[in-house]
Amino acid sequence: MILNIFDSINQASKDFQGWIVEHGSNPVLWICLFFGGVILFFVTYNLLHKD
Repeated sequence: MILNIFDSINQASKDFQGWIVEHGSNPVLWICLFFGGVILFFVTYNLLHKD
């Protein structure tokens, strides 16, 4: 059961990696990933620094 979950996660990461390699030359992808990372950073920062 647990091994099956790890296999599923491993397969999903390989599929995502293949998708990134296939669409890696698309600048819109990199812009979206950058701003998604910035948003994730600020949301996490604000949740960890609640006073």
